[in-house]
Amino acid sequence: NTGISRMLEDGPFTQVRLPKNYRSHWLLRELYSRLAYEGKIRSHEFLPIEKDTFQLMDTSQMTDVASRREVRKSAGFTNPYEAELAAKEALRILAENNGRGSLMDIFIVTPYQKQAGLLREVLEKALNKALVPGWQIRQFVQTNISTIDSFQGSQAKYLIVVLVRSNAPSSRVGFLNELRRMTVTLSRVQERLFIIGD
Repeated sequence: NTGISRMLEDGPFTQVRLPKNYRSHWLLRELYSRLAYEGKIRSHEFLPIEKDTFQLMDTSQMTDVASRREVRKSAGFTNPYEAELAAKEALRILAENNGRGSLMDIFIVTPYQKQAGLLREVLEKALNKALVPGWQIRQFVQTNISTIDSFQGSQAKYLIVVLVRSNAPSSRVGFLNELRRMTVTLSRVQERLFIIGD
C-alpha cells in the first residue's frame, strides 16, 4: 500500500475518481479502465485506431527458450533479448515518424533497475549505429529509459514496456503482480503502447 492509499483508508477523506481521461487514446484507456477501474474511466474523444496503437510482443512464441529467458544478476534481472526488441521498436518508431516526432517522444520502462541499465547500453549502441546525434542519445538514455516506479508522474507519446521475466511454467510474476504499478504504467501513454514479455 502507498502512503496516500493508507491515508485515504484511515483518515476522514473522501476519495474522488476523475471519470474522464484526457491523456490516452481511447483504446489504451480501455485497457487500464477495465483492469483497475471497473470500466468506469471514459475518454473525452474517440480517435480512430491505428494499426500500432497497442501491440504485445509475446516472446513465449520463440522456439529458442534459452535466449528469451531472463538472467539473474546479483540483485536484479536482465533480459538481453527483450532489450534488443525494445531497441528495434524504438528505431522503427523513429523511422516511421521522421519529421513528425522526436526521440524524446519515446519512453522505455521496465520493472527492474538492472534491465534499465542494460536498455541504456543497448539503446545507446543502436542509436549510434542509426547516426542519431550524440547529444540526443545522451539525453534520451538519461531521461527516457527508467524503471516503472521512476516513470510515475510522467507521460509518453510512445511507451515501450519491457517486462523481463519469463516464469513459465510456474506463471509466478512476482514484482509484476502488483496491479497499481501496471495501472500507473498503462495510464501514462498517449498514442502507442508496445509491451514486450511472455
